[in-house]
Amino acid sequence: MKDNKGLYITLVVIAVVFAGVIFGGRLLREEIAVGQTVSNDERPAEWNMIIAQEINSRGIQLVLDGKEREVSKGQIIMNSDNQIMLDENLLLRIFNVHLHA
Repeated sequence: MKDNKGLYITLVVIAVVFAGVIFGGRLLREEIAVGQTVSNDERPAEWNMIIAQEINSRGIQLVLDGKEREVSKGQIIMNSDNQIMLDENLLLRIFNVHLHA
């Protein structure tokens, strides 16, 4: 009888641990549905790099005074801090700025 009781307790402990792993992980993980908006406070830091890569793969359009300006791939990029970065030569060309040395 003692051997069966120990086996029973062991099986119950294993079942509880297994159930905790299966259902506990689901409770801790926050599901985000397609189309649901997420605030900056809720968004994991890893998403910034994913967002930047997606935007950079499509390219960023430059519109100035209602006119689309021609931009080569890589002249405008977004970094992992979600900052838009422009190539210096593009900036000078678009604004017709002439630097005097």
